[in-house]
Amino acid sequence: EDAEDEAGLDLEDDRLVAAADSSAWEDRVGRVQLPARTRPEGPLAEIESRVSEPATLRDHLCLQMTLTTVSPADRRIARAVIASIGKDGYLDESLDEIAAALSEGSEERVDTDEVEAVLHQIQSFDPPGVGARDPEECLLLQLRQLLPETPGLAAARTLVSEHLSLLANRNFAALRRVMDLDDKKLQQIGRAPWRDRV
Repeated sequence: EDAEDEAGLDLEDDRLVAAADSSAWEDRVGRVQLPARTRPEGPLAEIESRVSEPATLRDHLCLQMTLTTVSPADRRIARAVIASIGKDGYLDESLDEIAAALSEGSEERVDTDEVEAVLHQIQSFDPPGVGARDPEECLLLQLRQLLPETPGLAAARTLVSEHLSLLANRNFAALRRVMDLDDKKLQQIGRAPWRDRV
């Protein structure tokens, strides 16, 4: 077999299967700790102490939001959406619940469409797949990060959006049949870009 075939990912790899039904964001994101340095004194001491504190997923998302140009209203929605993202990276509340909570006691009503638009923006943040509502959406968000010319990308999207349960159940024979793929093409779906995403 040529070198390209050797670079393929075994679709029976446990990491790929686990991504179909796993939510281990804490394992992937971890906690960031900056290296210890000589501690400054005076006004810089407080800033230094904040910088050296471990960062959570929510901290990481909030930092990215501060670097994004959005209206004050969207920033308020973004804070609520980020607060609704669990440690596993999934959105824990529905868009309707977030919109209702933001509208409650406020003069301005927040529409679900507004919340969804901000969610889509947050879903473009790092780590890929954050803010997903289910494993399918999580994997599709990760695939969206890949270049359009990535080999096997279209088939990978089809696999995730239409046949994820077959992958989760390790039913590779059925996957080959319903997607009309031979072994080589099925392996191409699992090439290196998948390895970095799951």
